[in-house]
Amino acid sequence: MPTTAALRSFRRRRFVKLLSTRERASGSGFIWEDGEVADQPAFATTVVPSATMLRVYWPSVVLASRGRGLELAIDPYTAFKDGRITVRAIATVDVGATVPAAILKSASIT
Repeated sequence: MPTTAALRSFRRRRFVKLLSTRERASGSGFIWEDGEVADQPAFATTVVPSATMLRVYWPSVVLASRGRGLELAIDPYTAFKDGRITVRAIATVDVGATVPAAILKSASIT
């Protein structure tokens, strides 16, 4: 039985392969080409549902820190025998867009 990580990796590769073989318009190149979609950097992830694509104009995205900002938790004890220190960083932020139309969602890509 494949691991969850292996299945996620397979789904990412399948999505990229699908868009890499689909033409934008006849003779004008492919939707996903050289790691780009519409001449913009593109990344595949399993964080969004399968067959879904987000297009974001990143300059419109705003991160607003709230609470304590960046919290660092240092644990020198758990992995002491291995000579390691564990550090955990937690940031509590809200994400918004100055122009909501700058975030587009395409679902049911087949």
